[in-house]
Amino acid sequence: SGARWAAYRINDPEVDHVPDESLTLDSQYWIISRFGSGNFELSLTLAPAEDIIPHEAQPETIHLNHRPINSSDEWVWIDSAVFVHTTYNYAMFMNVTSTGQFILSKDEVTPMVPPENVQITLLEDGRLKLTWDAAPGAETYEIYRSSDPNTPWEDWQLLSSFVDDLYYYIYPPHGDMMFYRVVSSTSVFGK
Repeated sequence: SGARWAAYRINDPEVDHVPDESLTLDSQYWIISRFGSGNFELSLTLAPAEDIIPHEAQPETIHLNHRPINSSDEWVWIDSAVFVHTTYNYAMFMNVTSTGQFILSKDEVTPMVPPENVQITLLEDGRLKLTWDAAPGAETYEIYRSSDPNTPWEDWQLLSSFVDDLYYYIYPPHGDMMFYRVVSSTSVFGK
């Protein structure tokens, strides 16, 4: 039989901040205690009080930091999120095998400038051609589709990523009104 564990969230405006270039996500941290013997491996889903802003929601920009349970030592980075959900405001981390104190941090991310002059043209063969002007700093573009423009961002259908041209061809679904987004992307700042 494996060990049992318990998690507690502590709200503390005086909590020490992470020492590196990351920003502490808010003034709370979690304590995970282990009971019994044996190994354990956790999938943690942590919901901070501070909102995770969509342009900061790249999993590689949200970090889990750790220190021993009764310590005031500096926080040590242990992993980046595997998934971030901005609508429900949580970050997920896998394969956590440590106990102690945990705090979330984020990289400071500058939002990308969206492409301008996005246009859709219906071609004779029934395809749509999306075109747009280059966005400053963009390396590639991602194309998304939804039948409802008010759909939460995470639920838009990704049609293509790493589009490096300023156009994209689409065969639209028959009979449905669809909405399209062109998103600037770069390996440095995310999207």
